[in-house]
Amino acid sequence: MNQYWLKVKYEDGYERWELTRGKFATESAARKAYEARGKAMHFTITEVKAHEQFEFELED
Repeated sequence: MNQYWLKVKYEDGYERWELTRGKFATESAARKAYEARGKAMHFTITEVKAHEQFEFELED
């Protein structure tokens, strides 16, 4: 389960990356979950990438 970065393009041409709030099993599941939001907010999803979060251990 991962969070995903969605590259969205609004009708006026503005593009930006958004991080999903929830975690999804696959890229297609994340895309499907945000498609309804896209219709309501007038944007299309152009790209989806898995969010890779790294946690580092501190050495004493």
